[in-house]
Amino acid sequence: MRVAPVAPLCPREDVHDLAVATSALTHGHPTGRIAAAAWAGMLADVGTGMELEEAAEAALARLTGDDAAETRDAIRAALQAPRDGEPATVETPGVGWTAEEALSIALYACLTNDDIEFGLRCAATHSGDSASTAAVAGNMMGLLHPEELLRHRWANRVQFREWFAKMNADWMKAVASAA
Repeated sequence: MRVAPVAPLCPREDVHDLAVATSALTHGHPTGRIAAAAWAGMLADVGTGMELEEAAEAALARLTGDDAAETRDAIRAALQAPRDGEPATVETPGVGWTAEEALSIALYACLTNDDIEFGLRCAATHSGDSASTAAVAGNMMGLLHPEELLRHRWANRVQFREWFAKMNADWMKAVASAA
């Protein structure tokens, strides 16, 4: 959840290291830090125009070594799961109590289809740590569908909505000028 700001705040080549350092504040297990860095990398890649599935595949390619096995498995589970949004499918990798499970559920929810509400429901209505998985998925959905998300009927209930909208617009402008 905490690594989302890393993607727009530093050069792409620094995203991994800053995400690891940021997540180390609360994640003592190496898999937690690796999963956070993989998610930050995907956010950075999508933020620069890469398709989400391509960003997930790129994350898999960057995840080398035995210590990344759980994160690789979590990403693969999300990529290979049927995109039906069924509760049993959403919970295939687990229920979100570990970083790699939260990453997998959030990635799956974002991949289900282009319906933001459906994706957020996938991330938020399972039997586990749905607050975390929905927050993680919401970060990516904001990148994938910024205008739709800001117009969604739930958007008016988000505290600091205007600040988030401005931050997103500034980042999109920076990405466009860098391209």
